Amino acid sequence: RPYITVGAYDTNSCWLSGMGWPGFWNGQPQSSRINLGWCQDMSAVGSMVHEIGHAIGMNHEQKRADAAQAYNGHGPHLIMHWQNIASNWVSQYLPDSASYIGSSNQGADDPFSGYAPYDYQSIMHYGA
Repeated sequence: RPYITVGAYDTNSCWLSGMGWPGFWNGQPQSSRINLGWCQDMSAVGSMVHEIGHAIGMNHEQKRADAAQAYNGHGPHLIMHWQNIASNWVSQYLPDSASYIGSSNQGADDPFSGYAPYDYQSIMHYGA
């Protein structure tokens, strides 16, 4: 069956291989790894929770379509100073159309339908 392993595979980083539950591919169970390299003690609990967030399918808040640009009447919520972002980090701030910004109405009992406000305090948001 699909599974996620947790370990210290690379002490210079903290990451998840893939995003979301690994599931099955062509009928075969898949796996993911959470690397707790530099984030394996109590001072890095936020980073651990962040990586678990990725494991359940959460993307970075700053990758929302309305983060750095107007989108469907919302945003932008961030003022980007692209010249201050290292080239190998730019992709972490580009919009991802798959990022959650709200949900459709699932009926009268759906408490979460519609637009989800931008969350500057999200554990999934990178700092400035």
